[in-house]
Amino acid sequence: MHLLFPATNSNSVRIYPNPVTENQFEIALPESTSGISVQVANMLGQEVFNDKLAVVNNKTAVSPKTLLKSGVYIVTIKDGTKSATKKITVK
Repeated sequence: MHLLFPATNSNSVRIYPNPVTENQFEIALPESTSGISVQVANMLGQEVFNDKLAVVNNKTAVSPKTLLKSGVYIVTIKDGTKSATKKITVK
């Protein structure tokens, strides 16, 4: 699977705000795509969010239905052929 960002520029996929404070965050993508799959897992590997989201102007908003507890989470972003993984902190 090809990464959404080159190894030399891991900042091309951005998640903000990070740390997350109001149980929602946005993902900014370097390439145009119509939709992505977003999975959020805690550090034990337990999935806490998984959904397909529309992308508008290379951005999408993630708003989990359940409240994310304070801690570190792994966000996996896939668009079918490419993927990226980022860490977020929830305050």
